[in-house]
Amino acid sequence: MTYHGICCYRNMTTNEGWPFQKTLAYVVGISNRKIVDCIKTLSEYNLIKVATRPRKGGGVANRYIVVGPAKWRALE
Repeated sequence: MTYHGICCYRNMTTNEGWPFQKTLAYVVGISNRKIVDCIKTLSEYNLIKVATRPRKGGGVANRYIVVGPAKWRALE
């Protein structure tokens, strides 16, 4: 699956434990559901490695953290 216009953001290397939702929302300003879809898509393309963690409150995307560095790029 490719999401045009959603997974387009600046190239950077993530830090372990960096809040994924804040990063994506800040860069592209998208909803939680689209963030989760984007995370899954990027994972399928092996552009990022993510893990989930239980957390009280917040949206579903708040439970995603990056566990491995990856260069972000647009999915064309």
